[in-house]
Amino acid sequence: MMAPALMLGAHGGIGTSYNFIPHLFLRVWEHMREGRLKEALDVQREINEICEVYKAFGKQVYCCKLILYWQGLIDNPRLVGPGRGIAPKKALALRTALMKTSLGPTLVRQGPERFSAASSSNPSTPGSGTSRQISRTSSRASLESSPTGSSAMEL
Repeated sequence: MMAPALMLGAHGGIGTSYNFIPHLFLRVWEHMREGRLKEALDVQREINEICEVYKAFGKQVYCCKLILYWQGLIDNPRLVGPGRGIAPKKALALRTALMKTSLGPTLVRQGPERFSAASSSNPSTPGSGTSRQISRTSSRASLESSPTGSSAMEL
């Protein structure tokens, strides 16, 4: 709810959806900065429409990761344990629901096979003994198996 917060004196906001629809939040900010309250609230309603869709599917963090994945912004939507994702059938229903929003084509640029490939390509499950290590590759973090078996985070 960035627009109402800015109206009440906030100087910015933090939100998961800022990662996959930043252009909308920027428009809210610009409208507010220029005193166009109605326009800011109109864009906020567009943002809310998208947020309500993924909230309805539960597991909001995972749903947001799926959107980032479908946009091609992250390589894998999986959560670190003990978090769990949603069933592939439910993920496809999320994708279909998002496509019905005004920004559908920008939210799910990749096809549904992208989800299927990710859900079947992870041999590592919590407790399987495979350690993961985060390293910086180009401009995004990717997961690599740790050759030492230790769990380390490098950014």
